[in-house]
Amino acid sequence: MKTNPETMSWTAPTTNVDGTDITYAMEYEVGLQESGVFTPLMTIPGQLQDGGRYTAPIADLALDYGEHSIALRTFAKEDPARKSAWSESVEFVLSAEIPSAPLDLRVT
Repeated sequence: MKTNPETMSWTAPTTNVDGTDITYAMEYEVGLQESGVFTPLMTIPGQLQDGGRYTAPIADLALDYGEHSIALRTFAKEDPARKSAWSESVEFVLSAEIPSAPLDLRVT
């Protein structure tokens, strides 16, 4: 499990569930898993694309320290009720308990 990740990234879908091309603007919703259910946490605008992949800072999620499981879903910007299923989830840990670097390194 990754500790203190800085960004999340994903590739946008290019087709609808019926196989037709997506021809409309999309946005993304981050869900936080709580008791086995994903609860919407925040929306990410679709224009955050960087070199074919979308990225967003984990810090924007404003999560407390601890273990977290998140997933994404896509929705039509002009019709937010048209939402995809949740993606596969990813798990990570946010921790302030990171050890300091070793001291007094020498070579002889």
